[in-house]
Amino acid sequence: MYDYFYQYSSIENPTFETVVFTVLFAFLLSTAIAFTYELSSGSNRQGGHFVQSLVLSSIVAATIVQAIGDSVATGLGMLAALAIIRFRTTFRDARDIIFMFAALGAGIGVGVYGYTIALTGTAGFCTIALILRFTPLHRNVYTQWQLRFRVAPDFDKLPLLEEILEKHCRLVNRVGIRKTSDGLKGERMDYEFHIILAPWAGEMSLYEALEAVEGVEITRLVAREETTGLQE
Repeated sequence: MYDYFYQYSSIENPTFETVVFTVLFAFLLSTAIAFTYELSSGSNRQGGHFVQSLVLSSIVAATIVQAIGDSVATGLGMLAALAIIRFRTTFRDARDIIFMFAALGAGIGVGVYGYTIALTGTAGFCTIALILRFTPLHRNVYTQWQLRFRVAPDFDKLPLLEEILEKHCRLVNRVGIRKTSDGLKGERMDYEFHIILAPWAGEMSLYEALEAVEGVEITRLVAREETTGLQE
């Protein structure tokens, strides 16, 4: 395999075959990174568009680096062209940025024909990311969720709701209770909690468990912020 990679890495003017091989190799590496992100992120992962970005960014990086080659003038021109674009996407989790850098790094490595380095680096990154998923380091960062639900004033199943929250959450903090008036249903009680889900639970399982209780109307369940170093 090393000899096969080496015959491509020494080409100054890449042929069509080399370009196709480079794009496919970048695609395979970034796909491995994307699958690793899905397997190691749990319920804190981003949506499908972010995963697609991981796959596509490696191909873009490899293409740009191949187009620049050893030309300083081309590199400066490409830098000036890319400076026109304004990237305003924000990442909720710093870990997502690392995965994006990993995909870009794999694409750059492949683009300069460092196939062995790109393959080894990607394999090491994916392996360590999966190992960290099952260590206490992964559970040191928690997403804090805001939960609101509405019940009738004479609702008598609050102990059951508290039992469900204790089962699905690592931390439960009741923020407040207020009385509201609904024109159709009369007076209602709004409960608000700030919660942190347990490592084995997800937001959908909590939502379905609360919805299964008769008389409960969930009005809000959204992620608030990343909280680190929380104490039991």
